[in-house]
Amino acid sequence: MNNFVFKINHVIMFYSGNRIINSGKAENRADYMLKGCKHVELRERALQDQLQRASALNIIINAISVWNTVRKQQNTAKSKVNFRKNY
Repeated sequence: MNNFVFKINHVIMFYSGNRIINSGKAENRADYMLKGCKHVELRERALQDQLQRASALNIIINAISVWNTVRKQQNTAKSKVNFRKNY
């Protein structure tokens, strides 16, 4: 589980530092890096381990959603300002 948490931190720091989390390619790469493959499966046998992994993935998905929402709001505000200046 510690290796999984390290991967999550690495992916978040890499993509937030490069500001490319909004592109589909970056999201697919993050997905691949987190899961290690294209197929979604929980390999842990114990229910508690499966719940921990699912919870960690949920946290990452929510963080990406919040990141995208904030970035889209900022871009929309900038677009409105530029539109008002031009017209």
